[in-house]
Amino acid sequence: MAGADRARSVNVMPSNAPSTPFEVVVAGGGIAAVEALLALRALAGDLVHVTLVSPADEMVYRPETVAEPFDGPRYPLSSVCAELGADRVVDQLSSVDDTTHVVFTERGMRLPYDALIVAVGARAEAAFTGGHTFFAGAWPEQLRSLWHEAADGSAKRIAFVAPPHAGWTLPLYEIALLTAARASSFGQSPDMSLITAETIPLAAFPGAGSDAVARLLARASIGVVTGTHVTEDGGGILTLHPGSETLTVDRLVALPEQKGPYVPGLATDRNGFIPVERDGRVRGRAAVFAVGDASDFPLKQGGIGTQQADVAAATIAGWAGADVRVDRFRPILRAKLLTADRPLYLRAAFAEGSGINTVVAEHCVWWPADKVAGRYLAPYLSDRDLRPNMSLGSPRLKAHTGPPPMAPVAAGGAGMELLDEDE
Repeated sequence: MAGADRARSVNVMPSNAPSTPFEVVVAGGGIAAVEALLALRALAGDLVHVTLVSPADEMVYRPETVAEPFDGPRYPLSSVCAELGADRVVDQLSSVDDTTHVVFTERGMRLPYDALIVAVGARAEAAFTGGHTFFAGAWPEQLRSLWHEAADGSAKRIAFVAPPHAGWTLPLYEIALLTAARASSFGQSPDMSLITAETIPLAAFPGAGSDAVARLLARASIGVVTGTHVTEDGGGILTLHPGSETLTVDRLVALPEQKGPYVPGLATDRNGFIPVERDGRVRGRAAVFAVGDASDFPLKQGGIGTQQADVAAATIAGWAGADVRVDRFRPILRAKLLTADRPLYLRAAFAEGSGINTVVAEHCVWWPADKVAGRYLAPYLSDRDLRPNMSLGSPRLKAHTGPPPMAPVAAGGAGMELLDEDE
């Protein structure tokens, strides 16, 4: 696969490097934004001057927020920027004027740029008024309450619902499986249903991946209803569409629906997401990129956002005068599904709107073995997590290239892959 990916690369070798650092503004404070910072520093070094604009104090590692202690690891953005030599602006992106190459912030700052990366994420909105909506990073007390009620028998009928525009449904499967395990450990067996607009369970991983998840749900006695959307009628009564079948529950647990950020100055689709070309450039804007959940790419998943950020950063590094290779965006979907026993690792290429060539394993099939498989982010965060005990010094700014632990994959026959080898 590595060879095929390299064959799809193009070289960027500008003849004249700029005499002053290339000004890059990165708007956002999440996984895709930090990946962009890391990639820019690794690929362009001092050829670029980077400013991060975000109102957040920390980057929260949201993929871990469904497991106890619920609140994923947090990384101070001020510390990240200091390590990477980036300026930090604590403010919110307000609008963009790509004619004059200026970003405006909510507090009235005016930031000029040669290139802009918009990684502000999506807006999560509750799809139901009577249920618990899982907002990643902000739901620990509700999850503790759900697990307590499932364990003491007060919640006997629980519905887990993925609405049509959830963006990324894997957390709901994790919550359902972990809730079932908690209830079982206390001798309870609530009637649980997972209802999703997807045509098959965890549809991003058709074939082996979806089949493996379906088996886990069946083993946990969680009923699955696919191709269905839900409306609520009050009093714990849900109506399933199509068909208008009703379901009465004690607890409704749902993912939020994702809405775009609606950035003034940039075109959006009808849901507020920013339309992008294959290289991540905003359509009709020569020097603006949108990556991660803010873009109109259908899957809203951290690993996909890091891959988009890498392509944007490589393109910008080339503009700044670096001798770099720019890989075309060919999304590889990787996910770690948390269960009560051992995690399930899933991998799929993504083409024509769905996953293909799904691989399933009970050990991680990529290296470094992080839940978000960012080429630069995964090794960087691993170093930061180890540093208090190991005094590693300055952060590494390239993907891990040492020998990973090799093991056969449970399904699909693929071996361990390095993150810097296959995108």
